[in-house]
Amino acid sequence: MACPMCQVLLAVDDEAARRASVCPSCSAAWIAAGSEPLEAALAAIRNWPADAPSATLEFPSAAAAHWLCPECSQTLEVVDAELVAALRCTGCEGRLVPGLVARRIAGVTARRTLACPLCAEAMWVLDVPGKEPVDVCPVCSATWFDWDDGALETALQGAVGWPPFRAGALDEFGERVDEIECPVCKVLCEAFLHGGYVSAARCPACWGELIPGVTARRIAGDGQRREWRD
Repeated sequence: MACPMCQVLLAVDDEAARRASVCPSCSAAWIAAGSEPLEAALAAIRNWPADAPSATLEFPSAAAAHWLCPECSQTLEVVDAELVAALRCTGCEGRLVPGLVARRIAGVTARRTLACPLCAEAMWVLDVPGKEPVDVCPVCSATWFDWDDGALETALQGAVGWPPFRAGALDEFGERVDEIECPVCKVLCEAFLHGGYVSAARCPACWGELIPGVTARRIAGDGQRREWRD
């Protein structure tokens, strides 16, 4: 069976009684019909790929309309499967769950090294006690914020190990925002106003956000601002 999105062969999980398969590229999970509840079926999977470079929060609707079931080749339809927007086969009733959603439900994370969309530098992974880490560029301080990292202010203020501030960090992206490529999905981002006041670039596929360096450091708090002046 091949992943409808990536056309990569799905890896069958033997420990999940061969009722679940995972795409090694985007982590989309195929759950065969008749399996246990979705959350339990995803939690039983043990062969998640170590990284998920093309995992998405939702499937591209225009493309998904033409996808066929990887098991019986019938058409797929969008369905809310236990509050998760998934695709369901109209024939065998198996379900395809987007990679990011599937991994989060299963409690699986993948820390990857992202390249800053502005500088192409490898971003630093900053630990946030009790929460998901955030990714920060060591050159321009642009900060990547995943869709499920929690509250933006809490994450940035709790992040540990910020790189030294350097000249050239941006307060806003301006007209460049439409040229920024998502470091995870590699699709172009869109201008977004986080919380109604933070100018950011947001990926339409994974909903991750890139926060300008100066803005990110300002939100991080007084300790970071003092670092700028050293």
